[in-house]
Amino acid sequence: RVRKVVLALEDIKEKDDISKLDTNMEKIESRYIINGTAAAKIGIAFNWDNFKNAEIVDKVIKPILTLNDAIKIGIENSRVLKIKKEAIKNQMYETERTKSTARPELILSSKYGMIDSYRAKIGSTRENSVDGALDFKYVIFNDELNNGIFSQEKLISIKENEYDNGEIDLVLNIATSYYNLLNLKSNVEIKKSNRDLIEENLSRAKAKLNTGSAGPADVYRFEAEKAKSENDYLEAYGKYISGKQTLNNLIGKDPTYDFEPQNNEGKSENNYINENITLENQNEYEKIATVFEKEAVKNSINLKMIDNKLIIKEREKKSVSRKNYTPTIALAGNYTVPITEGWGTKNAGIDYNENKWSLGLSVSLDLFDGGDRNSYLSQIESELRSIYEEKTDAEELIKLQIRVKLNNAVIANKKIINAEKIEDAAKKAYDLTVDSYVNGVADLTRVLDAQNAYISARESKTLCIYDFMIKLIELERVIGKFHFDEGKDYYNNLIK
Repeated sequence: RVRKVVLALEDIKEKDDISKLDTNMEKIESRYIINGTAAAKIGIAFNWDNFKNAEIVDKVIKPILTLNDAIKIGIENSRVLKIKKEAIKNQMYETERTKSTARPELILSSKYGMIDSYRAKIGSTRENSVDGALDFKYVIFNDELNNGIFSQEKLISIKENEYDNGEIDLVLNIATSYYNLLNLKSNVEIKKSNRDLIEENLSRAKAKLNTGSAGPADVYRFEAEKAKSENDYLEAYGKYISGKQTLNNLIGKDPTYDFEPQNNEGKSENNYINENITLENQNEYEKIATVFEKEAVKNSINLKMIDNKLIIKEREKKSVSRKNYTPTIALAGNYTVPITEGWGTKNAGIDYNENKWSLGLSVSLDLFDGGDRNSYLSQIESELRSIYEEKTDAEELIKLQIRVKLNNAVIANKKIINAEKIEDAAKKAYDLTVDSYVNGVADLTRVLDAQNAYISARESKTLCIYDFMIKLIELERVIGKFHFDEGKDYYNNLIK
């Protein structure tokens, strides 16, 4: 419209008689105006026809859900993480049970005893007796027991590692879903923009029909394109709603919970993968890849779990290897109080009301176990070799994943740069084609082709942006740190 006004002003300037100029009134379709807040208060929900035929003003403001908010809610609501937390608690209880066997044990008991009259007459116990007793037991040293306690404590660390792994995987899934949702939201806006462009071109076609510079076929074609664009918008909006429901499911919210994701049009401010890092620039690429490999190995939760398994096995090996020369030392005692004097035959020289006590220290040593120790040691050494191989394999896999994920991020970043150039060129081509159509130089087909190319370029650029963000966080998952958790300087400082 601005271009048409400028062209008309040029005609006015060139001609003296304004009355000789061609004039036409462009038809403007009226639209209803709906107050969103008022509609919400009286319980009226908008449908597709409302959005299509009416202008919504004073809309109800939906809460903004940032990525960090989504992650926080997801971690709080995750049933999987709650189960892993309970697993940590259960392991702690199991460890306490094992430790309890190394603590002093007191047993209070009462008993009724009966012996034959002959033994009662010559012994210290009456034929019938009722006693109360307190027994004391305490294992001062037992290497096998100490090893069990040590292993149980390390198993707590492994359960905590499993929780950390589950949490970081959940964060990756939430962030991926969030970036996909932002892409879907951008597509809705692009489809809406496409619909508006078709409206403008339809108005141009009607104006040309009124002046006789175009036939009705152009109007019919744009009306068909308008209907198609409304279907495209509806499909894109449906995918956006589904994307919200998917994210709600991930963070433990009700599927009907409505929100707006925080716009993130453009690459992250923490974009440490820049245009200087390319697959062709081997020096810079190798420098960053090496730094990331070291950081990933250092942060790897899987490697920490394997290290804990190695510590447990090494301690077990130590315990078994010295089994034949580390004694078990235990202290035991008893204090007995007669509840009654008893009855029946008795020894005349015994005071049956006297309390009795005993205390003893036992030291035992397994001198020979039939060869079990040697077989057990061989088994542990075999398991240790397997765990060391597992660790080596895990380290190599981390380094491979770093290379693959870094390659993907670098390529995705380059695609954004190219997509921006394509969009810019497509926009210029579209604007020129529309001017040519208004001036009668270009036909309708060229306008539609240029418009489709421009919309496709916008969609491609948006897809490239969020594909890059997803590739970036996949790389960060291998490294073990996310830029939105660690702050913008973490990776920038890492690759200096």
